[in-house]
Amino acid sequence: MVWKEGRSSVLIKNNDDINRYEWYKLQDNNLSTCWSEGVPGDGINEYILIPFGRPDGLNFNYKKAKRYTNIKCHVDFYNGNGESFELFKKNGRVKKCKIKIYDTPKSVGQNTIVVESEPLVIYDSDIEIKDIREVQEFDFLINLRDDYLYSTPTLILQFIILDVYKGTDYDDTCISEIKVYGEYVD
Repeated sequence: MVWKEGRSSVLIKNNDDINRYEWYKLQDNNLSTCWSEGVPGDGINEYILIPFGRPDGLNFNYKKAKRYTNIKCHVDFYNGNGESFELFKKNGRVKKCKIKIYDTPKSVGQNTIVVESEPLVIYDSDIEIKDIREVQEFDFLINLRDDYLYSTPTLILQFIILDVYKGTDYDDTCISEIKVYGEYVD
C-alpha cells in the first residue's frame, strides 16, 4: 500500500490556493477551512489518513496494551465545508464512509524511528454520517497487535468516502474537521 501525504487527492482550483483544501486543514481547529477531494465526480473511494495517539499526548506501546483489554477510540467529525451554511449546501458532504484503523509497528531509538513491518488492519467498519453542520461523535474499541517484537505502534485512521450528499452547485466533497484519539480501557 502506498500512502501519499495523508490523502488520496486534493482539490486545487489554481496556483493561488494550492494548499487551501489540504488534508491537514482537518486538524487546524478552524471550521472555516476544510479538506476537499480533487477527482472528477463526488470523490467516492477517495480517502484521508490521520495518525492518532492518546489524549495525554503519550504514545501507545505494546507492553502496556498487554495489561489492558482494549483501546477506546474516539472520533469527532465535522461534515462538509463549514465556512458558511451556503457553502455547506453548495458542496458535497459525506453520507457513508469506511473507517479502517491500522496498527503500524515501529522501533524507537535515539534520533531514529523505524517502521518495522506492514500496517495491520485492526478495525474496519462502515459508518453512516448525518447531513448536519455540527460535531458527530463516534466511539469504538480496538486491540493492538499482540506482539512484543516492536516497541511502539503508530495508529492510523483511514477514512474512505463511500457515498455522499450531493452539493447544489459543486461535486467536490468536503470535510471540515476530524479529531481522533484513543485511550486504554479494561
